[in-house]
Amino acid sequence: MIYVTSDLHFGHGNIIKLANRPFLNLHEMEKTLIENWNNKVKKHDTVYVLGDFSMKIKKDRIEEILKQLNGTIILIKGNHDNPKDIKISYDYLELCHNKFTFVMFHYPIADWNGKYRDNYIHLHGHTHSSEKFSNLPYKRYNVSVEANNYTPILLDDIIKEFENEEISRHK
Repeated sequence: MIYVTSDLHFGHGNIIKLANRPFLNLHEMEKTLIENWNNKVKKHDTVYVLGDFSMKIKKDRIEEILKQLNGTIILIKGNHDNPKDIKISYDYLELCHNKFTFVMFHYPIADWNGKYRDNYIHLHGHTHSSEKFSNLPYKRYNVSVEANNYTPILLDDIIKEFENEEISRHK
């Protein structure tokens, strides 16, 4: 199984206030994020984190958190990820899965490869919005934890959501 998520912000207590997250403190947020992750993601699954895995914490604490999370984790650089403390795999990535190409980047962008094609979906985080779909006529999807109940989301579920969105538009 392949999952995506972004903007976990491990180590960043102020994100609770800034993004209006429903947690009392940093410890509760981190515990919930880890539990939610491990309740969905299994040992042999892969998770693409589209930036901002952590903020203002050192390498040993990041490694401690990574060891607690199930699956193979692929990190795409966000604006708060420090390459000195965390191993970034990509700045930008295109991944083919189930007849779709997912264009993964931390930021929501106006133009991406395949934008005009029905089988290309741009995945992003950064906005800390609870809105999943953009208001563009093209396929863009917010994978930040705020939009997905503080848990990673399956690529196949994103495809289903777009299919359901298309059906509801044509009713």
